[in-house]
Amino acid sequence: MIITINEKDNLITKFLNPISNIGLLSVLTIDSGTITSLNKTPDNTIVLFAQMPYSGEVSTKINLNVPDVKKLTKILETVDGNSIEFTINNNNLEYKSAHTKFKYHLLEDGIITIPSINLDKVNKFEWDTEFVITFDKFNTLHKSATFITDSNKIYFYTENNQIHAELNDHTRSNIDCYSTVIAEEYKGNAIDTPIPLSFDVFRMLYVLKNTNINVKVNTSKGVAIFDILGDGYKLQYITTALVK
Repeated sequence: MIITINEKDNLITKFLNPISNIGLLSVLTIDSGTITSLNKTPDNTIVLFAQMPYSGEVSTKINLNVPDVKKLTKILETVDGNSIEFTINNNNLEYKSAHTKFKYHLLEDGIITIPSINLDKVNKFEWDTEFVITFDKFNTLHKSATFITDSNKIYFYTENNQIHAELNDHTRSNIDCYSTVIAEEYKGNAIDTPIPLSFDVFRMLYVLKNTNINVKVNTSKGVAIFDILGDGYKLQYITTALVK
């Protein structure tokens, strides 16, 4: 079977690179109009649903069981041009051109564990609070994490009709902390009791320059979603709140 990728650079930067931030193993599913993947961190605290448009034709759904996403990315970067064509063999992806040839071996079905999360159910949750984090605010949080090293927690709360983010640990005393406004406005309910999340979710987010992050919070279920969208591409990070 032949598959064609017409935007190799976007495949790498908007799809494979974000997945590799979560983990190396991934099942890439090629279906009519899309390539998707559902992944989780080794500690199961963050789930990523990634989607990109696929303009090629497929007669049936294809699952590519990739053993090392970063290795696949490095191989793709050696290929000239932005449009590439693969042959899917029994256990590998094969590429041939006048200048370059390679085979990238895949795993058998069932070896890679796919998260059992029901995305449809999660997306139908009633979201108490929604807000947008800009690229600049995202960068500010990352810079603050370089000097706030005593804790790996971030708390969301509202104050003066704005969303604040605080790097702290409310279960400990005498530690450095940092707070900043990350959204000037929000929709829905105020967050009167700070919601704690692992800061790892911000380390895992793959945010290109000038891209916004759409955040939704369900306080009763303790679930937060971070959506990054654009031109048919979608990254949806799902995480659960910490206890304190």
